[in-house]
Amino acid sequence: MEEETHVEVDEIWYKRKFVVYFAVGRKTKLILNYHIGDRDYRNVITFLKGIPEEIRYSDKVTFVSDSYVNYRSLLLDYTKNCLIINKSKLRKEKNKVGEVNHIERFFTTLRCWFAQLNRISLTII
Repeated sequence: MEEETHVEVDEIWYKRKFVVYFAVGRKTKLILNYHIGDRDYRNVITFLKGIPEEIRYSDKVTFVSDSYVNYRSLLLDYTKNCLIINKSKLRKEKNKVGEVNHIERFFTTLRCWFAQLNRISLTII
């Protein structure tokens, strides 16, 4: 099996009722963990603890995420290496472009298949 070097962590809303958290391996495209819950501190902890420890505490794996406040504080506690990306500043920082695009592309695929995950601005009424 291919060794993972980057794990992208992000969440997707379902009609503003609940959130599905995902951890996706960048090379293998495997879903390493997911969690369904509210967008709060407790659910992020549960989600991060569900990622296998050999990945979370590996020196060779870097966790990449957006600047959601719970990720900023908890990724440092529950992983060994992490990189927090501010999505709104990605275009300005050319060396950071593409850090979270794999998981965002995965979410776009989900939105195509499941209309309930669509953003209102993308839905044809």
